[in-house]
Parts: sequence; structure tokens; C-alpha cells
Amino acid sequence: MLRAAGPSEIAYYREQWQREGSPDRIKANIISSPEFYQSAGGSDAGWVGELYQRLLGRAASPVEIQYWTDRLSQGADRTQVVFGFLRSDESFRNLALAWYGQYLNRRPTQEEMAGVVAAMRSGATQRDIQMQIFDTDEYRRVPA
Repeated sequence: MLRAAGPSEIAYYREQWQREGSPDRIKANIISSPEFYQSAGGSDAGWVGELYQRLLGRAASPVEIQYWTDRLSQGADRTQVVFGFLRSDESFRNLALAWYGQYLNRRPTQEEMAGVVAAMRSGATQRDIQMQIFDTDEYRRVPA
């Protein structure tokens, strides 16, 4: 599904983002859509493989694909599966790597990484974590 969103889609998702305060619901709606499913090959295995590439930035192993396709065949819907990816420790670690790299020009320490994962598991939003980073002396010292 590599196409630009139309004006009505942009307005709809902008409203959702303002209401939710997180991109996760928007990602889940788009990635669980029939259009995205078809663009990923129209099969559960193809769709799950695409989730690994797009959401975690890596290829899935056959065992991982089997796990998620089994979940789908047992009644999980695609939105639930997407949230399984978005709310995984691996996804949280990837976010921490991205934020620390982008905002502080470095990798997070093991303790910082664990802190981000724990905070996200406890319900912190992406915005919450980013604001914590922005509120540090280290961030204020990073050259623009």
C-alpha cells in the first residue's frame, strides 16, 4: 500500500491523532486494512512478514510467522496482531534507539533502554517519553 493518502483520509487520521495522542491507533487502522493486507500478498503469512519489515525493521523467521498466522486462525483479528507488534518490547526498544539517536545523537544505555521499555509497558505514551528526553540538560546541550 504505497500510495499517498487522500485529503479526506488525512483529515480523518489527523483528527484521530489529536484525539488519541498516539500514532499507534492510526498505524493499526491502516496496517490492518483490507487494502494493506492485499498489498502484502493477500495471505496471512505475507501480511505478517510485511509487519515484521515495516514495524520492526527486520525479516521474520518461519517460527515467528507461524506464531502470528496461528493467532489469526484462532480468531485474533488483524488489529490485535498489529497492536501485538506495536506494544512489544522489541518495538519499544526500536523507539528508544530512534529517539536517543535523533534527539541526543547517541545510543541509549542498557538502563535507559530498560527504562523506556518499562515506562511504555506501564502505559506511558510516546509523547511522554519524548518529553522526558526534551526535559534533560543533555538534550538542551545537543547542537542543533
